[in-house]
Amino acid sequence: MFRMNCQNFEDVVNDLARDQIMEVDARARIIEHSVKCQACAQRLEGERLLAVDLRALAAEMKSLEAPEPVEKQLRAAFRSGGLQQRSSSNNRLGYVTAAAAAVVLIMFGIVAIRLRPMSSPPPEKLLVKPEQIAIDTRPTVPPASLARPGVALSWKPKIVRAGNFRQTNRRSFATHYSNRERNSTLAAASAATAITDSQRREVATDFMPLGYISSMNLQDGAQLVRVELPRSAMVSFGLPVNMDRYGERVKADVLVGADGLARAIRFIQ
Repeated sequence: MFRMNCQNFEDVVNDLARDQIMEVDARARIIEHSVKCQACAQRLEGERLLAVDLRALAAEMKSLEAPEPVEKQLRAAFRSGGLQQRSSSNNRLGYVTAAAAAVVLIMFGIVAIRLRPMSSPPPEKLLVKPEQIAIDTRPTVPPASLARPGVALSWKPKIVRAGNFRQTNRRSFATHYSNRERNSTLAAASAATAITDSQRREVATDFMPLGYISSMNLQDGAQLVRVELPRSAMVSFGLPVNMDRYGERVKADVLVGADGLARAIRFIQ
């Protein structure tokens, strides 16, 4: 059975003094403890006297009313306080909503960046600078060996200005001329240098066109110029590059037309 002590009595003495509703067993234990403990009995008696006095005071003040101006001021104060509290609550709600929206937008941005495919860098344009050119003005093969129907190649030595070279991109070829014209032009350029390759025993790629070319562009003559370019220029033509030798230079033969524009190029290993 639960035994009441002074600490437990202190917790429930106010309820007993004000005649609050409680369990019958709890009330009996409280009264039994107050009979045995003189200090708790005095405390219970004092709480009962205080409760009686408070009830009497409440009954006397029940008929009293505050003056009408005071009542109006109190009501106005309560109403203004309520409106201010509601406005502050609305402001806090707005801040929380804005912060949540910002967090959601940031998350969507991060996800979009991670899911976006990596864009490949644009192909590097071939630009032959003056300091990169090593021009060989000597004929690479005898003029008689280059005679081909429909293509007249002039081997008169001349220096081609680098400023006349055109910045081109390999992807622009197919939009300007047909495959038939391109194949015939590249075949003529390859045949024109076949003897040179066999004599020098060099490994070279096929001629790749630079811009719009056709057989008509070479009727006034052309010249083969040996140049040195950065190996990064091979990447723009889709050729594999050894990364260990990426900073080195590579030799190339440029087919230059009579108008001074580069028409085709091949890389020499």
